[in-house]
Amino acid sequence: MDAVAISLALLEEVQADHQLKRAARQYVDHGRRTLFDRHRAGTGGLEVASAWSTVMDHLIRHLFATISAEYTNQFPAPNRRFALVAQGGYGRGELNPQSDIDLLFLYGWKVSPFVETVTEKLLYTLWDAALQVGHATRSISECVR
Repeated sequence: MDAVAISLALLEEVQADHQLKRAARQYVDHGRRTLFDRHRAGTGGLEVASAWSTVMDHLIRHLFATISAEYTNQFPAPNRRFALVAQGGYGRGELNPQSDIDLLFLYGWKVSPFVETVTEKLLYTLWDAALQVGHATRSISECVR
């Protein structure tokens, strides 16, 4: 199964739709249906979990880039140093289609308005797409402790 091809085809639909929340929901629903059908046709569970991780990677990267660009276009942000880290089964590339997505929003030393806005909009978009999201927002020093 070519998960990247499936994901990229679905992502084209998201990019064409300017209503991000609705497009994300459609992307998730279509991705789940596609992988469910392939699983019923004999594709193994590990392959489905890997493919679902790829589908979520492409969605989350697209949302992160789109939301970040929207903020930056409106408010030039001097401090945009900020990372989004996949954890748990998602981080290992073994995300089952009904599992929660574990995300770490990692920033340097102080939460900026950019970090707050991107984090909030990304989480709300994922929740509106009917995804369960476990998340934390931490500084590098908090992660080291």
